[in-house]
Amino acid sequence: MLFYLFISLAAGITAIAKMVGLLAPVPLWATSSVVMAATLLYTLYGGLRASIFTDKVQMIVIMPLLAVLLIVGWQAAGGVDPTLAGLEAAAPQL
Repeated sequence: MLFYLFISLAAGITAIAKMVGLLAPVPLWATSSVVMAATLLYTLYGGLRASIFTDKVQMIVIMPLLAVLLIVGWQAAGGVDPTLAGLEAAAPQL
């Protein structure tokens, strides 16, 4: 369980650092360090309550964005029928 948490944490920090690297010329190690320090500080300062609060804020922000992404993606693909036809052509076993 602990190993999985470290892998998940490393993946999240790496994803954030790579995203920032795409937007600005910032080294991966610098972004990772800032993200880890900020996370450590607010967790130490506010404890579990702060961690739960940030999870709640992330959910409030991410869920509507995912819904918009889903709708825009379906429209860009031409709807459900072309998507399913493409899936059937690419992977008939599905």
